[in-house]
Amino acid sequence: MALAFGRNASSVATIAAIFGLLPAPLSAHEATANYGEERCGGLSSDWTAKAPVPDALYNRVLVGSEGIFWNDSPIDQAKLEELLGLTAKMPSKPAVLLTVKEGVDCNTVHRIRSVVEKQTGCGSKQTCHEIREADWARIAPDPSSLSPPARP
Repeated sequence: MALAFGRNASSVATIAAIFGLLPAPLSAHEATANYGEERCGGLSSDWTAKAPVPDALYNRVLVGSEGIFWNDSPIDQAKLEELLGLTAKMPSKPAVLLTVKEGVDCNTVHRIRSVVEKQTGCGSKQTCHEIREADWARIAPDPSSLSPPARP
């Protein structure tokens, strides 16, 4: 997958289309708890247990018993590392929203958090968020309300 990183609006739209970046749900501030933090220990100070602010761009990483998903597409850990590394190089870095399904073992939660932190530099370089999958289901934007990015 080749990417050209530019600073104009059409490049940003192209990058958004490639990565499937999503605008944050308008009621994102409502989700304040997460399974990973409740069951597997607190987040580091570089993470927040809330969804991104409204209108923010982010990539959603879902972790469940079915595996890892990047913006709803199934991936493996190597692909997650690759995609996070690419987004970390973007001029306007999208936030990372980790959603954790109930019942995921803590080793998996810690491993994925570690991958996200290593690849993105949570806090100082890129914002990282973690919420429960059940909260995401409640606040997720309606897909029919999302318009595709403009083509260059």
